[in-house]
Amino acid sequence: MATVYKRSYVTRDDGGHTVRRRCPTHTVKWRDDRGLHRIRAYSDKAASMELGRKVDLLVALRQRHDGPDAELTAWLAKLPEKVRADLTRHGVLDPRSLLRKEPIGRHVDDWSADLETCGRDDIYCEVATSRVRRLASDSGWKTLADVTADSFGAWRSARAGKLSARTLNHYFEALRAFLNWCRRQGRIDFNPVAGVVKVDQRGKEARRRRALTLDELDRLIAKTPLDRALLYKVTFYCQLRREDVKQLRWADVNLEILPPCLVTRAAVSKGRRETRHPLRADLADELRAFKPRWARLTDLVFPAGPPRVARGFRRDLEAAGIPYKDELGRQADFHSLGRQTPNTVMANTGVAPRIAQELMRHKDIRLTMGVYTDPVLLNKAAAVEGLPVIGKGKHLDREARTIKLNGTDGGPVDGDCVQNCDHAGVGTGKNQASDGTELTSDRGKGDANWRNRRGSRTPRKTRRSGVSVSSADVAEVPISGHSYSASGQGSSPSALSRPTLAIDISVTKPNRRGSLRTGGKINTG
Repeated sequence: MATVYKRSYVTRDDGGHTVRRRCPTHTVKWRDDRGLHRIRAYSDKAASMELGRKVDLLVALRQRHDGPDAELTAWLAKLPEKVRADLTRHGVLDPRSLLRKEPIGRHVDDWSADLETCGRDDIYCEVATSRVRRLASDSGWKTLADVTADSFGAWRSARAGKLSARTLNHYFEALRAFLNWCRRQGRIDFNPVAGVVKVDQRGKEARRRRALTLDELDRLIAKTPLDRALLYKVTFYCQLRREDVKQLRWADVNLEILPPCLVTRAAVSKGRRETRHPLRADLADELRAFKPRWARLTDLVFPAGPPRVARGFRRDLEAAGIPYKDELGRQADFHSLGRQTPNTVMANTGVAPRIAQELMRHKDIRLTMGVYTDPVLLNKAAAVEGLPVIGKGKHLDREARTIKLNGTDGGPVDGDCVQNCDHAGVGTGKNQASDGTELTSDRGKGDANWRNRRGSRTPRKTRRSGVSVSSADVAEVPISGHSYSASGQGSSPSALSRPTLAIDISVTKPNRRGSLRTGGKINTG
């Protein structure tokens, strides 16, 4: 509890004698969790006592992480500047805590000014601030202390049937962004709606977009005038948004470099980062022919801009015989032309998801794969046809075929396995043919040594790099029903239609003087 007293001091009088005197002003002393503090008060004792009581109240509010009420705020506003500075220096008064009891409209104005300073879009600032103001007006919030999760939940429940789930989530996102800004500025200690979750909007969308099919794209380009047809092509191939196309300049289209590219500037892009889009060769030629000779770098590529849905784009869809809404109630607009449509086409053509994410300029892969991919147009039938056949033994994987080819399973070599293997006849293990001839290979060389189990082993001096056959009279080596010639030129199996692999072999044939070694080639699958 604060104590009010007058401090005494020692001085000398005119006669040089030491005397003790009291200060004309009072001193307020208190102790809190930060130690002992003293500040100079007033000469009036009643005013000093009132200051001591207010100091105790401010210390209690700071420990509870709470701000002053309206009465205390009015009293603080009348304090002398010297006393207010002393209270701030001793940590009793937080200058930002005075803002907690200000009208919430002032905080919204400060937030809007800060958003504009940070470079946020004007439309976003206007929409976000208007939503927070409407929430404060409908919920009866006068100050930041009035904002609670319960009051926001009551407002959202009352308008659940009037506003869509997406719109309710937009209101919640605006309020959460505003309160997070107030917390960073020290105007509140925590976000009161931090624990509130969004409304599940799956299946409740008032407007759902769809992607155009390739046939619809062809008809749209064919039935549209040349200038708008080129605009649609650039939008599709570069995955552009409406604002990207509207602000596209000739300085952003680099047609003189290889490969040509299109640049979306950071000031225009939604993600506020500059990206480069590679241009197809045919699209680059069309842009060169479309560019006027007198065009400057600062001129817009499409001065008329992208058409609006209600006027130009929907009229072009009707001219091409494309329904604006499909059987599921999903609509095709200009945004889907540049976002859902190219992303779905890339998914069907096998483009890697990471590449699609980079082309779509998304920070989260879930946005690329979930929101901007039309599941109705995905080629799921081709994916099912690509699954292996089961029930007939044709689903053996590469490892199973390799084991069967090497003969480690104890059975004969299957001809299908030889054809399906990438390096049939050239392995690292043993390959056993149907006549008992065994094929081995030297590690690290890729060549093979042939020997006959029924005959004698090949002498060590004849085992060299390449393929050597030890047999009495061996002209051919049958493998899986195919004969491979050991002549100088070699021949390919008649049953194989794909290109074969030529292997150098050597045939060792005994004679009176020892062994005769001849060379040749063998072709295998």
